[in-house]
Amino acid sequence: MSAESTTPTGGRAGTLVIKNAELVSVDRPGSILNFNTRSEKQTSDAGNLQIYTNQLQVSNGGQVSARTTGSGDAGTLRVIATELVKVDGFGSKLSFDSESSGNAQPDAIFIETDQLIVQNQGLITVDGSGTGATGDLNIASNSIRMLYQGQITATTQTGIGGNIRIKIGSGNLKMGGLDSKGNSIAGGNEIRARAFGSGDGGNIVIEPLSDKSAGAVISTSTLADNDILAIADTGKGGLADAQGVLAVIGFVPLQSVDTPLSDFTAESRVGFDGRTLLPENDPVEEPVPLDFLRAEIAQGCQALQAPVAQSKFIITGRGGVAANPGNVLSGDGIAVDLVTRNATNNSSSDTNAAPPTESKTAQPIVEAQNWVKNQDGTISLIAQVPTQLPFIKSLSNCGTSSPSQH
Repeated sequence: MSAESTTPTGGRAGTLVIKNAELVSVDRPGSILNFNTRSEKQTSDAGNLQIYTNQLQVSNGGQVSARTTGSGDAGTLRVIATELVKVDGFGSKLSFDSESSGNAQPDAIFIETDQLIVQNQGLITVDGSGTGATGDLNIASNSIRMLYQGQITATTQTGIGGNIRIKIGSGNLKMGGLDSKGNSIAGGNEIRARAFGSGDGGNIVIEPLSDKSAGAVISTSTLADNDILAIADTGKGGLADAQGVLAVIGFVPLQSVDTPLSDFTAESRVGFDGRTLLPENDPVEEPVPLDFLRAEIAQGCQALQAPVAQSKFIITGRGGVAANPGNVLSGDGIAVDLVTRNATNNSSSDTNAAPPTESKTAQPIVEAQNWVKNQDGTISLIAQVPTQLPFIKSLSNCGTSSPSQH
C-alpha cells in the first residue's frame, strides 16, 4: 500500500494512521507500506505515518517507510506496538528518508514496544540525503535483540548528522547470540550514526527506560564484530554515550577506529574524534553473570592480533560467588534445619533419647612391612611380623628371595 500527500502552500500535509490492529505484517519483496509527502513551500510541513498495533512484523524483504521531499519541514514515522516490533530478513526495512531542504522533526522515527528484534540483515534507519537537518531515531523498548547483521542506523549526507537515542529496560540490549556449546554466533550487528562528506557525526545515547527499569548493553563476544559507532568522514565525530546503563559488556572501547572486533566508540576518519562515555567502574570484558556486573574485575591489556592470540577468561561453576538468596535451591544443595541457641538443654530434657555411644579410637594406618602367603594361597600385606603364620616374606627382599616355611 502506498499513499502520497502534497502541500503546495502553507499548512501541513495529511497523516496516515493505522490503529487498533492486532498484527500489522508486511511480508515478502514488493510488499510496501509507504507514505510519501512533499512540501513545496518553506511554510509547508510534511505529514506523518502512524501505526498503533500489538505487533508489527516486517519480513522477507517487506518495507514500512515514510519519505519527505521539498523545502518544508519533514514529517515522522511513529510506531507504537504493545508487544513486538520485528524487522527480519535481507531487504526488510523500517525507514524514514528525508530529501527536504527544511528541518526534520525531532522524532523522524519513533518506536515504542516491549520487545524489538532486528535480525538477518534487517534494517531500521533514518536517512537524510537532503540539505536540511536529518531527524532523530528514537527507540524505547524493554528488550532489544540484534542477530545476524541486524542494523539500526542514522545517516546524513551533507547536513548535521541524525541522532540515535535508545531507552532500554531490564531485558537489556543484546547483540549476537550463543550456540549450544557456548560459542558466539549471529554477530556483525551494528548501531551507527554516520555523517558522510563534511557533516558532523550524529550522537548515540543509550539510557535506562525508566528509574525502575534499567538494563545493560551486551555483545556476546569482543570477536563478534558487534559495533556501536558515531562516525564522521571529515567532520567532527559524534557522541557515543551509555554511561546511564548498568554496564557495557563484550565491547572494545575507545578504539577511535572501526576494527574487526566489537567496537564502542565515536570517531572521525579525518577530523576530530568524538566522545565515548561508559558506565564508571564497570568492566568492558567478556560476558559475566548479570548479578555480578558491579564486581571489581581486574583489567588487562587487550590482545589485538589474530583471533588465535586473543585473551580468554573462563568461569566454571560459581567461582566463589555467594549464592543469591532470590534463586531457587538446586538439587545439589544441602538443607540444614534451624537449631535453638540452647541445644544442650533441649537434648537433655528428652527422656526417650538414646544414651550416647562410646566412641571408638581410630586405629592408625601403618605402612606395610612384610607380606604373608595364607593357607588358601592368597597374599596379605602385614605391618608386623607374626609368630605363627606359615609363610612370611620381607618386602625389601621380595624381588630376590622365595618365601621360607617355618
